[in-house]
Amino acid sequence: MAVAHWFWCDELGMPALVEQYASLPDYFTAEQNVVSRLLHRDPRADAVIGVYSDSGHNILAAARHHGLRVPRDLLVACVSEDPVRVVRRRNGTP
Repeated sequence: MAVAHWFWCDELGMPALVEQYASLPDYFTAEQNVVSRLLHRDPRADAVIGVYSDSGHNILAAARHHGLRVPRDLLVACVSEDPVRVVRRRNGTP
């Protein structure tokens, strides 16, 4: 995912904002710290993509903490294989 982002940014002539972190021993706290760094940057990230099932919750919590509104101020996406977390489009198709 990071490589695709780097290529996309390079193609558009934009700097890539990629934060990587160790998933052990506590990915939850590590991810919260990374998202906080992204939201403190100048310019601030306008979108964050998480790579764990809980990433969406972490990113939304960080957005609230920083007083950001989703999706108006920050776009949020997360990768998950958990079928419970599937979001359907407005017309009901997956």
